[in-house]
Amino acid sequence: MAGFGAKLIGAKVVANTFKRMSDNAMPNLTIAMKKIVLMIERRAKQLAPVDSGRLRNSIKGIVERIALTAIKGEVGTDVDYAIFVHEGHTSGGTFISAKPFLRQALRELRPQIHIMLKKAIFLDFGKVI
Repeated sequence: MAGFGAKLIGAKVVANTFKRMSDNAMPNLTIAMKKIVLMIERRAKQLAPVDSGRLRNSIKGIVERIALTAIKGEVGTDVDYAIFVHEGHTSGGTFISAKPFLRQALRELRPQIHIMLKKAIFLDFGKVI
């Protein structure tokens, strides 16, 4: 039976480069993610329908590191009726149309978000290379 093998020349250099990249990337990406979450939170609050103001005031964002080289940003609300406002519902036999304030905020800001993330990644690669 024939065997096959491969040896990556310079594997330590590649591994060290990726380690340096991840060490350098997280601060810039974290800053970008915090700005993005704040932008989405602000726009969602502008788009949220207001009755008592409870829904609007409950919209919050959070950024957390979930792995050595991964961060996560979330924007949402803990108000129990938010899903019915966002997705629409039936009340007394009448359909109340959806007001997707979170989805709309993300849709409107998507081009800016892409630019911000690309810029953060580009700056980080510039430090490594």
